[in-house]
Amino acid sequence: MRHFAIVFFVLFGILNTAFAQVPDLKHDYVFDVPEGNYKVTVTVGSRDRAAVTMLKAESLRLVIDNVATRKGEFKTLTFTVNKRDTLIYDDQGKVIDCIIPYYRDRYVPDWDSKLSFDIIGEQSAVESLVIEPVSDAITVFLCGDSTVTDQYDKVYSSWGQKLPLFFDEHVAVANYSYSGSSTSSFINCKKFKKVVGNLKQGDYVFIEFGHNDEKDRGAGAGAKYNYAHNLKTMIDQVRQKGAVPVLLTPTQRRNFDSEGKVHDTHKGYAEAMKEVADRENVICIDLTAMTQKMIQEAGPEESWKYFVQGDGTHNNNFGAYEISKLVVRAIIDKNIPLKQYIRNYPEEKNSNVVTAPEAPFTFEPLVMFNFPQKDFNIARYGARKDDAKATSAAFAKAMEACNKAGGGRVVVPAGEWLTGPVHFRSNCNLYLDEGAVLVFDDDPQLYLPAVRTSWEGSECLNYSPLVYAFECENVGISGPGRLAPRMDFWKTWFARPETHIQATRRLYAMCSTGIPVKDRHMEENDANMRPHLIQFNRCTNVNLDGFEIRESPFWTIHLYMCKDVWAHNLNVYAHGHNNDGIDIEMTQHALVENCTFDQGDDAVVIKSGRNQDAWRLATPTQDVVIRNCNVVQGHCLMGIGSEMAGGVRRVYMHDCQCSDQVYRLFYLKTNHRRGGFIEDVTMENVSAPKMQRVFEIDTDVLYQWRDIVPTFETAVTRIRNITIRGVRADQTDAIYDLKGDERDPIQGVTIENIHVGEVHKFLNNAVNVKNLQVSNVSWDNFGGGETSTQISGFAPGN
Repeated sequence: MRHFAIVFFVLFGILNTAFAQVPDLKHDYVFDVPEGNYKVTVTVGSRDRAAVTMLKAESLRLVIDNVATRKGEFKTLTFTVNKRDTLIYDDQGKVIDCIIPYYRDRYVPDWDSKLSFDIIGEQSAVESLVIEPVSDAITVFLCGDSTVTDQYDKVYSSWGQKLPLFFDEHVAVANYSYSGSSTSSFINCKKFKKVVGNLKQGDYVFIEFGHNDEKDRGAGAGAKYNYAHNLKTMIDQVRQKGAVPVLLTPTQRRNFDSEGKVHDTHKGYAEAMKEVADRENVICIDLTAMTQKMIQEAGPEESWKYFVQGDGTHNNNFGAYEISKLVVRAIIDKNIPLKQYIRNYPEEKNSNVVTAPEAPFTFEPLVMFNFPQKDFNIARYGARKDDAKATSAAFAKAMEACNKAGGGRVVVPAGEWLTGPVHFRSNCNLYLDEGAVLVFDDDPQLYLPAVRTSWEGSECLNYSPLVYAFECENVGISGPGRLAPRMDFWKTWFARPETHIQATRRLYAMCSTGIPVKDRHMEENDANMRPHLIQFNRCTNVNLDGFEIRESPFWTIHLYMCKDVWAHNLNVYAHGHNNDGIDIEMTQHALVENCTFDQGDDAVVIKSGRNQDAWRLATPTQDVVIRNCNVVQGHCLMGIGSEMAGGVRRVYMHDCQCSDQVYRLFYLKTNHRRGGFIEDVTMENVSAPKMQRVFEIDTDVLYQWRDIVPTFETAVTRIRNITIRGVRADQTDAIYDLKGDERDPIQGVTIENIHVGEVHKFLNNAVNVKNLQVSNVSWDNFGGGETSTQISGFAPGN
């Protein structure tokens, strides 16, 4: 028997009759209330028996999930629920309009004056329930389609229905989504007008459309036209009310191809949304990528557990719950301020322990530092938005104060802040707030005195990296904000003038002849050696999370002789000279995941120093995992070398993709001066549309330095146990091109499960390679003449 009592405060008599045709659907408890947010305090349990209680509000919005109580035990829980009607009010509360109901809305009794609750299951027990109106709760408005809406059919569910479970009483979820909606119909039926009318400063609007926009026809239809325009309109109106827009790319459908890979059916709409988010500097949760990964990992048969049987678009209760967890995970990972109100998230307590059990080698868990809950706002330390020197000095003071206090966050608040270099202290996290843009001045004098850094694998003293940490522990950069250096001056050094070539010769000779690093000054005599954007030099426990980068003078993110690194959820764009995405050099135990790179050079780069300098340091790069990353453009998806003289071992990249062209998908490069080794490296489950080579190893890569600097000592690189498998590409000049050194041939290369649409120049080449195993390599067209050719493998060339 359920025990139930109610105390209800402040009842009003507004009754909305817009949905007169709604059937009389039964609920356990229904109360007449006006539109608004209501804090609900529920005591669950029974004097007579043990109980496991589940409670849903309105159209089966999950608010209490399986709370267990012993006989005679009671637990009191609170949450906030949103009650809506169809009327649109002005600022004085006068009715000025009404939404136009979609026909399916007539069968969902939420757009009225009644707040309903359903107690689910015979084992549930509710002792008392108290409802009171609240005006200060943050409201998260959901705007979307049937994958988000409050589904009333108990077979169907959506992530929007499960989301309220994960917020405490400070947040109410107002789900305005409806089945069949596109951005255009959502605006035309005045539901978005209704949302905007109800917004207050500090609220959030989560926007997920795409499934039905893909069906639009007529003038302006398409991802880059009406869809992008409507998203921009929504963003602008939300911001005008002081609220925060958040874009979510559409959930992936369960659609597998003949090879068991999830096929993207969104026709560019997810990419278009991300482009809008990028242009407008809006938080974007890539729900397409996350749900695609979830479905792919389950496989063609097991993935039905997430969906209504026979319907590969709409979720059942389990699938909706799992997707809502992905949304919550993204809120945490992107450091959206809503994070502080999250509860019931099963993995939150372990969010700083990261594992990679899928690696083909033992990858020990990464245990990341928990930064204390202390904030050091740079504005309090004298930062001024238009004064680079003042802001740089403020960073130094804030970092020192944060370090002395035992650690915390050095916070960059919203707005554009002109600055010079930012130098870290231990236990400090540089936090870039929503709307914060750190603009680095491009006056080289600001980056002096010189610091100990490196240039293309050689240690030296040079201009300070724009963001720099040396021999620090427990450091990080996080937040949804952006790093955006000015580039006008640095671009003038891209051309590598003669003074730069001469300086490179001097540095090369000093490194090769044992000149101490303290005597290798490269900031003098027009050496024109540009600084890195970010360099963590000899640091331990580095956490890079969620921020954006727009342009860089030189290498973008450089992890040099570091240990225990986690780089995740980064969005990196830099198309200048030598703009690698992330360079992992003489660094050990690193994980890079869920990042986007759009580069003017290589995307993910594994290095370990140049020649004698690297031999002196004797620190190989090892135990590195790269997963679930997207490369828009880059010279290669993953490159190793050519600075790799210290050795590279145990590197694993998987489930990454290129959305535009690259020169090479997987590229190992070295030469007879490097020595060192590359061994136990695997790339699998990757894809790209177009490239020159799918896979290349070249042991004679010297670029312009072949004649500029001499060979002080010959040392051949040992290359062993390299694997590439599970690759799909649309076009390539050649599938693989392996060029070993006869003095120590490449040994142990595995190439399997590769499919290419068109091969333009040659299929394969292998010189000085031993133990080459090739299987299941196929292509559709070769040189325009060969079609639908399937082979189980082919013999090594030469």
